[in-house]
Parts: sequence; structure tokens; C-alpha cells
Amino acid sequence: MNAAPRPDAPDLPGHDPRSLPLVDVLVPTFNSAAYIAECLASVMGQTYPNLSIVVVDDASSDATFDLAREVTAHDGRVTVTRNGTNLGNRGNFEHCLRQARAPYVKFVCADDVLEPTAVARLVALAESSPDVTLVTSRRLTVDERGAVLAMPQVPDQVGGTDAVFDGTAAGDLVLTAGQNWIGEPTTVLFRRESLDLDALYRIGSAAPRRNLDIVWWLKIMAGHRMGVVADVLSRFRVHGGQQSSQASLRADLVLSWYDIIVGAIDIGYLRSPIAQSQALATFVQTVQSNVTAFAPADVPRAVATLGRVEARLKELVAA
Repeated sequence: MNAAPRPDAPDLPGHDPRSLPLVDVLVPTFNSAAYIAECLASVMGQTYPNLSIVVVDDASSDATFDLAREVTAHDGRVTVTRNGTNLGNRGNFEHCLRQARAPYVKFVCADDVLEPTAVARLVALAESSPDVTLVTSRRLTVDERGAVLAMPQVPDQVGGTDAVFDGTAAGDLVLTAGQNWIGEPTTVLFRRESLDLDALYRIGSAAPRRNLDIVWWLKIMAGHRMGVVADVLSRFRVHGGQQSSQASLRADLVLSWYDIIVGAIDIGYLRSPIAQSQALATFVQTVQSNVTAFAPADVPRAVATLGRVEARLKELVAA
């Protein structure tokens, strides 16, 4: 994955806000009372001036909605609404996205935090070229109290400076490593027009059950370019209340990678048999290391999926 040099970008916060592209910051919330004030303070404290902030509470049973209104009461850029019924995590993300109108979209999960220059840095790199459809950055993983747990690894090819890469090559690195190094929704900014609202949950011929952020990133990057800001611009919080931490979802989270690989091949990723074989081999290793944690009812599905992988590998060898 070869990086293209980044053209010098203007110091965006110093410009007339009306000359800068609008960014919709979308904050889906659910039972996030412990974190919502810190999250929204980090969003409202961005140095980038041209923001519209949309907070959508998914019928929380705690004080999230009231706290969100209280924290944002004096900021005219912010709209806070509450769903009449709980739409679920996926449904609320879609509901937020369908309200976006700006050229750029920036999700911020309600338990995460942005660095003050996050939006400005991401927009500057996105604006360096019209074919950059997605920009991400390094981020920190923190615990419930905000203590740093780790800095997730990025491929060596990313390097130590802001740069722009071929999107398909970047996606191949995700697929062959079986790792979402691009990051969670809070980490990424993307061009709204690059994501088809009528096919949010499909990639090629596949409809993965989970890891839909990876599905989105692959679809947005395919045939385009993506940027990486080398500095830490966000903090991803890990805690027991998250959907991704629930043991009951382990099989879906692991097995959905097979559907992602199949769908990604359909839209132009993993063009070589060697790359496809590597991605499938990584998937097999991941299933084998996680299967003992699957619910008993999920084991037959895992076995069936591994059977499909074996058949595909045989086809690749025969070709």
C-alpha cells in the first residue's frame, strides 16, 4: 500500500466558517448517562467551526436524554431528539445517518471522546483531494474511567505522517489481517454521498450480521482513496455495557467476517488468489481461536461456514 504525498492543507479553523464544508456530527445514544456529558463536551469543543451536531437518544431508560439536553442547551448547533421506541443499535445509527445533509459525516459514539482538533485534521486531509472518500486516524482505547488501555496497531505501511492511500489496497490489509485497523465509527470521517442509504447492510452479494462499520468503510473506500492522520484524534471506550463485549454475540462478530470477505471480493477487493487465500486462512484461525467461547447452538453454523471456506480454498487452488 503506497502512500501518496499530502498536499499542504490550509489551517482550516482560521478560515471564515462559511467557506468551509459543513460536517454533520451524529451522536447516537442509549443508556450512556455516565459518559454523555464528556462526549458532547468534546464534540462542542472542536476547533473546526462549521459543525451541525445531531444527538439521537434511542429511548434510554436512564438520564441520557435529559443530560444531553442540559449539556447542549446553550449551543445552537446542536439538535437533541429522542426516539419514541427503541430502534436498536443498528436502527439508531441508520436513523442518524438519514438525517445527515452535510458533505461530510462524523459519527461519535456516546461513550467516546474526540481530541479538540479531530474534525479539523480529518477534514483537511479529506479536502486535499476529491477522490479521498474516508479519513481515519490513530486512536486510543480507554476503560470506563478514561485510563488508557492501548493504542490499536496500524499496518507498518501507514507510517508516521499524514498520508493518502489507495482505498482498495487499504481494504485488502483489513481483510488479510482480519482486523479493523481503520477504526470504530468515532474514528472515521467520510463523504456522505459515498454511502448508499438503500444498501447499508449489504456488500456485494453478502449481508453480514455484524461488523457493519467495516462493511461501510470497505464500500466507501472501494475504487477511491482514503487518508490516515498519524496522530491520536479520538478515544474509544471499552466497557461491559457495549454490544461488542456481549458473549452472546461472539459467534456473529466472528463469523460475519466470512460474509465480509465474500462481499468484498464481489466489489473489487482481494483480486489475487493469494490475497483471497490469506484472508480466508486468517478467518479460519480466528474461528478456531474463538469457537470454544461460542454458544452451543452456534457451533453447527461455525462448522458449516468453515466448510464453505474449505470449498473456496479448493477452488482457488484449482484455478
